[in-house]
Amino acid sequence: MHSAPKNYSEYHKQLGEALEDKFLRNTLDTFAVAYRANRETIFKEVDERGLIAQIADAKDNGADLVFLPMYYDAAALIFTQ
Repeated sequence: MHSAPKNYSEYHKQLGEALEDKFLRNTLDTFAVAYRANRETIFKEVDERGLIAQIADAKDNGADLVFLPMYYDAAALIFTQ
């Protein structure tokens, strides 16, 4: 499980350094552009209502954890359910 950083100024410094890395920055930018261009295709076969029903069932049965192997925007939508 991911926990909050203990030192936010150090965290921001490390984040800034990571984003200054040209290879990492190029990789992230390439992914972001490709994802935006293809996300409709990626999720076109997702049964949204069925997924919501499964999440509701898991909540009703006391699930402690839900594994969501998907991108953050879809996962964020699901977490609001």
